[in-house]
Amino acid sequence: MADKEARFVAEVSGIRYENITSWSLQQAYFTPSDAFEFTVTDPANPGKLRDTFRPWQTVNLYLNDLVQLTGRIDKIQGTGAGDADLQCSGRDYFASFVDAGCDTSFRVAKGDTLESLVLRLLAPFGVNSVSGDGFAMLRNARTGRSSQGTPKDYRSIELEDGKPQEGQGVFQFLTSILARHGFLLQPTEDPTGVALVQPEFTTRPHGVLRRSLQTPDLTNIKSGVASRDYTNVPTVTIARSRSMSTGGKAAPTRSVVPSFGPGSPATIGELTEVRRIFGSVAVQTPSRPGEVGDATRVYKPMFYHDDASRNQEQLDRGLRRELAERLQGTLTYRCEVDGIEAPDGSIFCVDTILTVDDDVENVHEDMWVSELDVSDQGDGPATVLTLIRPGSYVL
Repeated sequence: MADKEARFVAEVSGIRYENITSWSLQQAYFTPSDAFEFTVTDPANPGKLRDTFRPWQTVNLYLNDLVQLTGRIDKIQGTGAGDADLQCSGRDYFASFVDAGCDTSFRVAKGDTLESLVLRLLAPFGVNSVSGDGFAMLRNARTGRSSQGTPKDYRSIELEDGKPQEGQGVFQFLTSILARHGFLLQPTEDPTGVALVQPEFTTRPHGVLRRSLQTPDLTNIKSGVASRDYTNVPTVTIARSRSMSTGGKAAPTRSVVPSFGPGSPATIGELTEVRRIFGSVAVQTPSRPGEVGDATRVYKPMFYHDDASRNQEQLDRGLRRELAERLQGTLTYRCEVDGIEAPDGSIFCVDTILTVDDDVENVHEDMWVSELDVSDQGDGPATVLTLIRPGSYVL
């Protein structure tokens, strides 16, 4: 790894505070809001800390002068000797509309696009702009490195009627619609904006995480564990929907797709290790109810039903997403490394690629960072990474 030093700074009302004794940042790409916690100290005036770092106070957090998060403090609590220090915890600015309930009188208007829907729903929270590359810009700001894919066009997508359910939150309602059209909602550098994005699985790796048995001096992984879980992996999927529109009438549809090999909508099924495992067993073809199968073969059908899809494209997208999530468990790699920097000198961040070369767990492939927890509890900075295979999430 590169420099293992980490300078953590909390900025409140334009003033930067470095008297931080411990801190942690948690990023999770598929979790609605990133979280933070830090302990600040001022032995001469602990009471002032409670006025400065108060609940709902906006805070900007930096690592090595690179912005990592803009959010609000949720909770403060005394800690340390004499309870004089102050522990602050909170989440990024998405927390406001993650926590908020959705007004059931809200309606998706005729002619609404994804962009206009997002702006109408999030306007009360101060959001006034939508972009396709805003999260990429935030990722570049966090890492200190520039990498960006091609944003998918969202401006031309028009929506059909819809309304929130009783008790449904703003974020929950909005993301259910976005996912149906192939998008996720992510933060930007500016809390007045949001980004409509897809995971970036094709950017160049930020170096190699290595645990070598032959050349231990090249090892930069403190500990690493790989999980290969096929519990929820189906051998075949039967997809059904009754919401297809044919001449103004609903028409049922049914399709059968394999999890692996030709015809599979998931790219993970083509990986060498997955094909080797799949090829080592005999798989039962889809059977009709009551038909006697072959007990020596593996038969794990998944029946996917989606009445919310309005057309075949939406049904296929939902099926790809469900199958990719089932295949996600074929390899999850979790490791700890010293410091906050990737092998190329950039700061670790979600939605980036790292090459894993681990002789112990026999993992030798590019993997995508889905979660991370970077912290310093007083004994030096360290980062815990959770990585999955690129293509493990499909929109």
